[in-house]
Amino acid sequence: LLLCLACALPAWADSPLPLLELSAAELTRPVNIEHSLLLEDPSGQLDARQALQALGERGTPVLGSARIGYSNSTWWQALRLRVPSAEPLHLIVATPFLDYLDVWLFEGERNLGQLHSGNRLPFDARGEPYPQFMLALPPVQAQGTYTLLLRVRSHSSIHLPLQLIGDTHSKPLIARSWLRSGLLVGALFSLALFYLIRFSTLRETAQAYFSLTALCAAVYN
Repeated sequence: LLLCLACALPAWADSPLPLLELSAAELTRPVNIEHSLLLEDPSGQLDARQALQALGERGTPVLGSARIGYSNSTWWQALRLRVPSAEPLHLIVATPFLDYLDVWLFEGERNLGQLHSGNRLPFDARGEPYPQFMLALPPVQAQGTYTLLLRVRSHSSIHLPLQLIGDTHSKPLIARSWLRSGLLVGALFSLALFYLIRFSTLRETAQAYFSLTALCAAVYN
């Protein structure tokens, strides 16, 4: 009987991965992921299941955001989630520069889906229309426990501030982000036009430089 009970325990019961327990109130705004495990994959040959096993065996604990810096390796990061409801979740990777980003969600041993993102993909193929990376995770069940796995490779400096937010509140977050961006770009274009008019009147080189700087900043944003 004891053997049967042991076999019936869920696969995550003795998992070494940190567990993040979420509440419905928390998911009304981005929730920072503070605890996870990180693994370097120098050859880049591991698949998702091999990476999960290796993370459990030799993963490095991460407190807060993983700051890796410049690296030629592939990096894996994982944790477990316990969700309060069946509301879909969105994962935010709060950085604008990552070449390749892949995300998996597992329920026990079952792979619920893989998501792809990164700067090497067209903007409309990176997930939600958000200045950073926002991905809609596969559907979940209320009070379920899941494993979230990420794979990252990038020629730019790697920094992985991870957040989760509920689907209902992700849309206003996207709208506010675009509103702030629109206001900033509008202000920069106005500043560029203002200094361009001053240059046309005063013929001072400094005014042209100010106008060009503001225009470049607007185009960059």
